[in-house]
Amino acid sequence: MPKKIGELLIEKGATVETVVTQALEYQKLMGGRLGSILIELGACDEKAVVEALCEQKRAKPCKGSQLRNVDKKTLDVIPVKIATRYKVLPLDEESRRLSVAIADPGDLLALDELAFVTGCNIEPLLASERTILGGLEAFYGVKPKAGEVDSARIDGIRKTVNRLTGRDGSVPPPSFAEVAQAAQEAAQGSQPADAPPVESKPAGASAFWSDEEAAGEAAAPAAAAAAAAAPAAAAAAASPLTADGTSTEELIEDEVPRTLEEAARQLSRVEIRDEIADTIMWVTEDLFARSGLFIFQKNRTIGWTGQGNGLTPEMVRKVVMPIEDVSIFTLVRDNPKHYQGILPENPANATIVEQLGGERPPAVLVVPFGLKGRAIGCYYAEGTPEELAEVDLNLLFKLLQKAGLALEMLLLRTKIAMI
Repeated sequence: MPKKIGELLIEKGATVETVVTQALEYQKLMGGRLGSILIELGACDEKAVVEALCEQKRAKPCKGSQLRNVDKKTLDVIPVKIATRYKVLPLDEESRRLSVAIADPGDLLALDELAFVTGCNIEPLLASERTILGGLEAFYGVKPKAGEVDSARIDGIRKTVNRLTGRDGSVPPPSFAEVAQAAQEAAQGSQPADAPPVESKPAGASAFWSDEEAAGEAAAPAAAAAAAAAPAAAAAAASPLTADGTSTEELIEDEVPRTLEEAARQLSRVEIRDEIADTIMWVTEDLFARSGLFIFQKNRTIGWTGQGNGLTPEMVRKVVMPIEDVSIFTLVRDNPKHYQGILPENPANATIVEQLGGERPPAVLVVPFGLKGRAIGCYYAEGTPEELAEVDLNLLFKLLQKAGLALEMLLLRTKIAMI
């Protein structure tokens, strides 16, 4: 098992255990990534965090020179909706191999989507979220949305917290509650009178793309900024998002009947694969206690999205099941027929239940979907045998058939663009 980022930084002498402990307490309250928190607290050098992350994730860093030399032809390889959705920047494309800057090189769903839409083999290079956001604005004209990292908030939080902690480590770190309060005050613009003025860098400025700043974790935890945002912004951030960052409630109004006809209209005009998932989950939201979508890759099954009691898209996206582990996924993948009944007891299925963060379900329904008779994914739902027996399976089958056709249309558009 890979070492945690905090352990690696302590081993390298980049920080000390007491500081990592303090940052972990901060993370529990405010969220965000540990590496970003340590950088923003002034407790760790960004270069050290970058090196540790690359070692942990076995990833290569994105260099500033790569971002400075991106041409328009390369930018056109990734649609703006995909770039915005997954916070990625195309760097170079040659012989159907595309290198991209991405904040999380281990995001299998993002890499799968990029491969699907571009038809390229993807080489992920680790870059900070701040760099990605700056690039999205500079290259695509996409400005950061409410709750995302912006340089003014970053600098305000950093300077306020650094004033409390002391960069040289000469004073003990304050309690995590004090740090969190200071961060919230800075993000809201209510800094103490003696706090130094904030000197923000404009998003997209060339300073983002120095070799040191163009790699590593996010410059500040986005969750910290989001927690201090206005209630309306926080509510928007909590909503399911479509490709361009708008909520599904804005895309499909609540008063619109959740019918196959409306789903067909939505599926006929999708531009990216995740909009297909949004439509499937929208139609089936009230049918099951918990449900999710999964994608079959060559040697594994990965999570796509999910909803229901305690189940979030983020939880589902962490599911990775090797093909050699016989599970409910391999059952419907190898024999493309739906399964309805008690979840078979075996280690692989027990792992799925654990990864989904729930108790063993009374019964499951798993329906494969795909292209031209080949299963490329499945819909998974939990409930009691009685609840599942009441579901209109014909509706679900037709919905997934339409989804398969929408996937085929997207694939054809990609092929046309390659010619």
